[in-house]
Amino acid sequence: MNRTNVRIVTIAGIVAVVTFLHFLTSSRYVYYHIFFRHLYYLPVLLASFWFGIKGGLATCASVALLYPVYILMQDATWSWTPGNFERLMEMVVFLTVAFLLGALRDREKARQKALRESEALAAMGRAMAAVAHDMKTPLIAIGGFTSQVRKEFKEPDPEYQKLGIVVRETSRLENMVKSMLDFSRPLSLDLRQSDLNSLIGESVSMIEESAQQHKIAVQMELAPEVPMVSLDRMRMEQALINLGVNAVQACPEGETVTLRSFVEGKHAVVEVSDRGFGIPPEKKEEIFRPFFTTKKGGTGLGLCIVKKIIDAHEGLLEIRSDVGKGSTFRVSLSLVGPRPIRKESAPEPKTSSTE
Repeated sequence: MNRTNVRIVTIAGIVAVVTFLHFLTSSRYVYYHIFFRHLYYLPVLLASFWFGIKGGLATCASVALLYPVYILMQDATWSWTPGNFERLMEMVVFLTVAFLLGALRDREKARQKALRESEALAAMGRAMAAVAHDMKTPLIAIGGFTSQVRKEFKEPDPEYQKLGIVVRETSRLENMVKSMLDFSRPLSLDLRQSDLNSLIGESVSMIEESAQQHKIAVQMELAPEVPMVSLDRMRMEQALINLGVNAVQACPEGETVTLRSFVEGKHAVVEVSDRGFGIPPEKKEEIFRPFFTTKKGGTGLGLCIVKKIIDAHEGLLEIRSDVGKGSTFRVSLSLVGPRPIRKESAPEPKTSSTE
């Protein structure tokens, strides 16, 4: 039996024991029943602490169903007496305690999870920065020298084809190194009031070539009333291009990728939708983890970089996906704009003595 099951059995056991104590004790012993009633706080507190709001409220609901059975068995003609009103108010207190403690527990768990993820990403970023820096110079040398040697051969020559593969794969590794450096470096935003619709248009023009290669149509649905938004235009364009390219690659031939903009409350919203195969529910959280990818040849860093850019803008990145119908990535940016943040540039990692 795992720890979760042990906790559930413990809570259920305490509720059952307290309830049986009520039934086994004569109603003449009022003080005993008052004591037993207050024992119900123990399972409610444990459930809220162990399982958050849902656990606390579920336990409270169990108590609220079991205890009135005892009351009705003792007095079938229930009436609004001060004693019964007190019992009813105590049920309200049970609910309040379960909700508040559960909410605090859920918030603390979320904070601890975010802290662990932040520390893990920071450590991973430092490691990737060191690796990428050491890889950058050799890759440039390999690509450059291979291109020079390739010029000595002609198209039909098998060596020409082999060297072409070396150049292509070296270029892919260079792009991976660039992504690793982009992920590892802290962002310093150059915030300016920008036209979000024009930014979307520029991003679409950058992904059209990829869309044509995959035989995918790209369309825009832009609301004309979207106001100017404070953002780093270059960084946000990078994020939208990444989302657009991912959407194109997720679609089968002949389908359509849609980029739309609109205002929702105090936020400007950009949605990038595809009509691909969708993302299974169990994969939705994993897609933002570094190096997780379902694409052949993918680095697994594109969506991590997108999230980093949106987070730096104090925006919200959400995903809505139906398996077999497609996915929508939703970017919400405050119309008030993020607070200006100045960040020190990341120090270049030390190179080895053999470089």
